[in-house]
Amino acid sequence: MELSFASDTLNVTAPLQDGETLISKKQTFVLGFFSPGDSQYRFLGMWYKNIPQTIVWVANRNNPVKDRKGVLTFRNDGNIAILDVTKNVIWSSNVSRLLKKPVARLLDSGNFVLMSNDSTVPDNYLWQSFDYPSDTLLADMNLVWSLNASQERYLTSWKSLNDPSTGDFTLKLDSFHDSVTLVTYHGSEKSFRFGPFNGRTLGGYPTQGLTFKIIVKFDKNETYYTYQPYSSTQLVLLTLNQSGAVNRLIWTGTEWFVLYASELNVPCQNYSYCGSNNICRPSKAPNCECLGAFEPQSTKNLGTPSHVCKRRYPLDCERAKGDKFQTFLNMEPPDMLIVRIKKDINLTECEAMCLTNCSCSAFSTLDTGTGCSMWFGDIIDFKEMRSTYQGQDIHIRVPPLRSGLGADMEVPLFDFATISAATENFSEANVLGVGGFGMVYKVTVHI
Repeated sequence: MELSFASDTLNVTAPLQDGETLISKKQTFVLGFFSPGDSQYRFLGMWYKNIPQTIVWVANRNNPVKDRKGVLTFRNDGNIAILDVTKNVIWSSNVSRLLKKPVARLLDSGNFVLMSNDSTVPDNYLWQSFDYPSDTLLADMNLVWSLNASQERYLTSWKSLNDPSTGDFTLKLDSFHDSVTLVTYHGSEKSFRFGPFNGRTLGGYPTQGLTFKIIVKFDKNETYYTYQPYSSTQLVLLTLNQSGAVNRLIWTGTEWFVLYASELNVPCQNYSYCGSNNICRPSKAPNCECLGAFEPQSTKNLGTPSHVCKRRYPLDCERAKGDKFQTFLNMEPPDMLIVRIKKDINLTECEAMCLTNCSCSAFSTLDTGTGCSMWFGDIIDFKEMRSTYQGQDIHIRVPPLRSGLGADMEVPLFDFATISAATENFSEANVLGVGGFGMVYKVTVHI
């Protein structure tokens, strides 16, 4: 039987026993001990009062209490701690500063905070659960990228439905020169990416029916990502499950509705599915196609994730001044590994600026209507968006023909599917010979 405090506050005179709970002031969140799934271990966690099956935070996720004799209390130094039946410390807030007259309070935001009872400064928290996320990002809770890695805040998956200990996946904020992406990592390897932030939303997000706004803030050494529902009564979550899938959930009153989710093991969805300098098209088969300045390194595995694209011609900065741009509509922008953001120029100026640097590979306007993004070096994780998602128009740099034609001559561009059909899928029967850049094929073109 679950008992309950009539309070949202833990104080030094009344520890929280297993079976008792704290409830936030407006009856939104509950803090207490629980056992996930069929586990017999006990964890201190937080859940919605009216949706008790949704656990949003776990304190001692990597060190459970083995029985129902655990207690949440204050130590002599003012830290909150979970003790087992033998008084061993299972978990602690671990604040180094000595606290006088400490209290811990469960807020209606879902933040569990430690503070001094006689503090006159609002939000003067000495410790808060929002700084130690589990697998769920609540509204107004921040993911943080920092130059100091120890200050970063990110989500970590549960190991399984029965085990909230640290799993194999993390959801982190990546930030580079005012650009922001959300990236799922499997260990140290990128596995999925949302972004970049275009001033309103993140690339890869659907744009219809959004009930919340995304907020990104920058300072000198850190970048912050959070969100806020448009309605104070709307419950919205961002979660990372044990399989590495990111889910944006909205409560309908009876169940969690999945607004969108990262689709694992689907063509073009896994990070850099086609490798570098490719475009990935889930609507076509094969999915992978070399970009204009590149061509397949060999005829083996054409159009598959294992094919490799090489540069058609050596990079020549003098010739590159005559390059053109091929526009791809409604695309998910490439990963911003090396990028430059210019907020005070128009698209024509952006194109001209990109052409002055032979390493500039692509550019795009910002969603705010002014300014642009420019990509440098290899193009990574570039893919076509589905029709229900709003992408961006990306302008990819392509070289002029090197056959003596003037740099200002318009040259027709053919996509991979057209070329494949014209050569009967690169049939050996159509091979005319070998040129300086690879096989030469006879083509059949229907006009």
